[in-house]
Amino acid sequence: MKRFIIISLLTVNLMNVSAQNAGILDDMFRNLEAVMPNQVRKIRANYGKHQTETIVYANAGTNDFCSKRACGWEHDYTDSLWNALSAVPEVVTGMLNYEKKERLLYCVHHALDSISTLPSTVESYHFEKHQLGIDTVRYSICLNRGPEHRITYDSLQDCQVYSRELGPETITFNYETHQKFCGKHFEGWGHIEYSKVEPLPASLVPATAKKYEPVCFDWDLYQQSIMPILSQKGISQRKFKWSQDEDFARKARGSNIDDYSIIYYNKFDALAVGETNGTLFFIPSDQKSFAEQVLKDVDAATLKYVLLHPEQTYEYKYNTFFNSPNYWPRYDQEMIRSTTLNKDGIQNFVYIGADEKGYYFLLLNTKGNLFFPKEFSSLKSFVNGEKTYYKGMEPKKEKK
Repeated sequence: MKRFIIISLLTVNLMNVSAQNAGILDDMFRNLEAVMPNQVRKIRANYGKHQTETIVYANAGTNDFCSKRACGWEHDYTDSLWNALSAVPEVVTGMLNYEKKERLLYCVHHALDSISTLPSTVESYHFEKHQLGIDTVRYSICLNRGPEHRITYDSLQDCQVYSRELGPETITFNYETHQKFCGKHFEGWGHIEYSKVEPLPASLVPATAKKYEPVCFDWDLYQQSIMPILSQKGISQRKFKWSQDEDFARKARGSNIDDYSIIYYNKFDALAVGETNGTLFFIPSDQKSFAEQVLKDVDAATLKYVLLHPEQTYEYKYNTFFNSPNYWPRYDQEMIRSTTLNKDGIQNFVYIGADEKGYYFLLLNTKGNLFFPKEFSSLKSFVNGEKTYYKGMEPKKEKK
């Protein structure tokens, strides 16, 4: 039975984003959002080279899963999305798959072909091949050359690539399908990205700074802008510490991670050595409306902060939302992070999440690697596998 699945990412309401938008591609992203709900992301960042970068992108995937009736193969998917799709008749899912792929490609073709022919477009490349159900589509477009524009060509991939750092305004699109092992079904994946790089005004670059010397994110100043929101009545606060040394990390790396109740988020080395100190802000599950309003307010304050301090190094994701507890911590639940270490070797993060208990805001100070204990919401500390629970949150002992 053919199945269609969309990998759901981060919902971005492009209509509400007032700063740094994709301009000429706004209509295309709106159309893509209609075809692929919750697929479009937007990021604003300063990665430490005295410039701000706006990135708007969408990932989409389609799988035609094999069926026992068609080729003797059965799926082994057990997640809720698959279970929801499993009730859809084969003919309908097959039509959905084909229709959505065609609408996706039409949106992109229409927008990028129009842009490619504009007199203002500096350079563009388009490669396309369709054969026996296998699709390959690639676009690479430069809208603004800039003083350090550079283009490379990869003959093996039949595509040209514009450096995001050196080409100030670029568009790339890659889509291709592959035939599955049964010889009857296919899977396809696409990625489209718009990137615009703008230098900071000279007045915001410290006179003593070297060409690429970063201006670190001011975590203390940023916290002042969001703490009044997170200190409201109805929001509880808990301090915590997570850490592991090299010996413990080596043991965890070579064993079943579940034995150590830990989820890794590697940043600096394969062993995931690190220490995180932070504050957890919690809103009970029966206060959903309040939690969503707090999230909107924190998000708005965060956007305001990065617009007022574009010279600092950060990566901000627009319109973060509470995601399923089965999928977090995830990259798209990271509202903001500093992209360079401060003088103490610390990097900071804000994560958003939810589970059956309620809604969480985590403010993290991490030295080394960031990782999440699976029981993070109940743990006062997790040090080399030793757990200390908050009072009243200890796991219930199983009856013998």
